[in-house]
Amino acid sequence: LLIIISIVYTVFAIQFGNTFVPTNRDYYTYALDAFLHGRLDLITPHTYDLSFFQNKWYLYWGPAPVLFILPFYLITGAYTSDIFYTLIAGILNTFLFYLLIIEFQKYFKIKLSSFLNSFLLVSFAFASPNFYLSLAGLVWHTNQIIAIFYLLIFYLFYFKFLKNDKKLSFFVLATIFFNLAWLTRYTLFINIAMFAYLFFHARMHHKKLPIKPIAIGISITALFISSFFLYNFLRFG
Repeated sequence: LLIIISIVYTVFAIQFGNTFVPTNRDYYTYALDAFLHGRLDLITPHTYDLSFFQNKWYLYWGPAPVLFILPFYLITGAYTSDIFYTLIAGILNTFLFYLLIIEFQKYFKIKLSSFLNSFLLVSFAFASPNFYLSLAGLVWHTNQIIAIFYLLIFYLFYFKFLKNDKKLSFFVLATIFFNLAWLTRYTLFINIAMFAYLFFHARMHHKKLPIKPIAIGISITALFISSFFLYNFLRFG
């Protein structure tokens, strides 16, 4: 089913245009190129929907997607197609969503039939914005698709940690990807509320309050927030 979904995504992306040719709104590619050359401003022939400050153009979306794009950039350089890497992220989201369904069931001890698992997967793949946003590149779509990519990984490792709360590495990874998610799309910071579930988890399993994970989570998140403030300070003073 996942292979069929991947094929359908690819066929529709090809119908939208040349999958291997960048759009004229591939700002994340320009942002990555700027970062690798020691700049924070974008040098691009297209400036629609960018922030203008002191005669320079800047990305106002979160910068974290450049980490996902980096492997593609290292292969094809500044000519990396935003349609292609957004499509790959969208397809990976369907795989991650399926893994999350399984992990969710393990933690809550729910058993769904193969039909219901397939129904949930197909609903996410084709009835959610993930389908449309994966097909055409463009900075607005790329931003949302990669944000969800990071967010799904956050939830995946979060539930893995809840299932086995001795594995602090799962919680560290969950916290890192939570921060990458909001550092892509700022409104996703609201997902920090999920960390409050640690208190309910401890009570339900008659355990002590998980002080160590909370301290780790606060430290990592504080580091990301500080980095974001520094990023803005270096750009705008």
